[in-house]
Amino acid sequence: MAKNRFENLSKALKGESLPEQVENISSDTQVESSFLKKRGGKRSDPNFVQVGVYVPKELHLKVKKLLLDQPDKDMSDLVSELMADWVEQQED
Repeated sequence: MAKNRFENLSKALKGESLPEQVENISSDTQVESSFLKKRGGKRSDPNFVQVGVYVPKELHLKVKKLLLDQPDKDMSDLVSELMADWVEQQED
């Protein structure tokens, strides 16, 4: 029996042999978990960078609440739009 619940997972990731009870899982069993899938989106896109800013707490909460009504837009989209508009204004 594993010393802790993650020991078998750790062994599997390292390519070490697993206990017989774990090895006997049928080969036709497919396990689909979010941690097994490669993460996509802006985080893995080389055209995006992560930035950190300080904004007043109340403003942040108001923006988050308003964005809940717009499921196709997130904080990144909003900030990108605002920054692009600002750059355009500065270049005029």
